[in-house]
Amino acid sequence: GGDPMHLTSFAKWQPRGDGGRFLAAKIDDAVAAGVTDWANRVFDTSQELVHVDSGELKASGHVDVQQVGKQVYISVVYDSDHAVYNEYGSGIRGAASAGAGPGPYNPSWPGMAAIPFLRPSFDQHRDEAGDVVTATIAVALR
Repeated sequence: GGDPMHLTSFAKWQPRGDGGRFLAAKIDDAVAAGVTDWANRVFDTSQELVHVDSGELKASGHVDVQQVGKQVYISVVYDSDHAVYNEYGSGIRGAASAGAGPGPYNPSWPGMAAIPFLRPSFDQHRDEAGDVVTATIAVALR
């Protein structure tokens, strides 16, 4: 079987000076909320793009959030065994498809072309991540 698809980002905030310590709790929570909001945008777009046959792949998607101190780790995850095959394709067709990944691809199996859903979602929202987190922090500091 394949491996689950994970797209992970993390954010870390370091307070500057004495004043920063008083704002740390507000900002830590705001960073976590902002990064989570951004990850949910990526997830929502991936849900629109994911190939649906039985619906099992789509249903296996979710956002995981872990906060360790000032670090927030966010993963958009598809746990289905065939998620990686949909994202990157398989066999000869997968290797020749526009969404091919690093492989390896089995050259003796016809396979299937890639139907990327997670990478395009990340690419669509990549440039707005900083703005989403900044806006969330600004609201928290009002």
